[in-house]
Amino acid sequence: MNAGTWLLSRRGVAPDRAQEPADEAIGGRFASWTGPDTVLGP
Repeated sequence: MNAGTWLLSRRGVAPDRAQEPADEAIGGRFASWTGPDTVLGP
């Protein structure tokens, strides 16, 4: 469950119905939380 799904479900939307709109809102922008692929700095 992502944050969008959680928020919608807390507002009364069934979790199975909240998944698709939450995924569309995020749009893949948060696919990786591990950091950049390249090392930044000197």
